[in-house]
Formats: sequence, C-alpha cells, structure tokens
Amino acid sequence: MPFQYFHIMSFMLLINLTLWSYALGMQDSLFAPVVYTFIQLVFLCMRELSAALSDPFGDDDVDFPINEWLAETAKVAILMLEDNFDPKATLSREKSLNTVMKANQRKRVENGYEELGQEEDDE
Repeated sequence: MPFQYFHIMSFMLLINLTLWSYALGMQDSLFAPVVYTFIQLVFLCMRELSAALSDPFGDDDVDFPINEWLAETAKVAILMLEDNFDPKATLSREKSLNTVMKANQRKRVENGYEELGQEEDDE
C-alpha cells in the first residue's frame, strides 16, 4: 500500500472513531463504552491486518516464501527437462524432491550420460 494511502486510511479511521465516540457518548446507556471499545478494537485490528497483508512479497511471517517456491520450481523443471525423467514417479511427503533428484542422477551415471568418475551425493 502506498505511503499516502496509508495516511489517508488512518485519517479516515480517526474520523470514523471520533464520530462513533461522539454518537455513543450521547447515549444514556451503560453499555456504550463497552460497545465503543469493541468497535475500536475491531477497526484498529483490521487496519493492522491490512497493513501486514498489503505487501505479500516481503520478509514478514505472513508473506509468501517466494524464494523457496522458485527454487523448488527450478528443481522440478530441471527434472522434467532431463531425458530420463520418470513421469510416473510421484513426489509424496515420504519421498522428497532431493531423493528423486539423487535417483535420477544415479540413473544418468548408470546409463553413461555422465562420467563415472564423478562423486555422488550420499543419502
């Protein structure tokens, strides 16, 4: 959210809460302060939530893990571009992507696609 919009939204929230406080302050009810406190809590929490979710590609806890997603997508793309990719192999929770990559690496070595003197990763 742009900086100017954040300040406009904060100003609108201030005006809104001021009007709510005046309207509820004029009531002859003992529950008016309780209602105003609840309304104020809801509005301020919504502002904080919208500020936290306004930039989903940052480094906060609520942001998307873009770097991990891109790395995983690149690994899967490399596996699919390999000429010995097994489309029947599924990536389940028990069988991680690294295990599949190591298995494909072993197949390449066995089929003679790579030099046999190359070091293999241990499992």
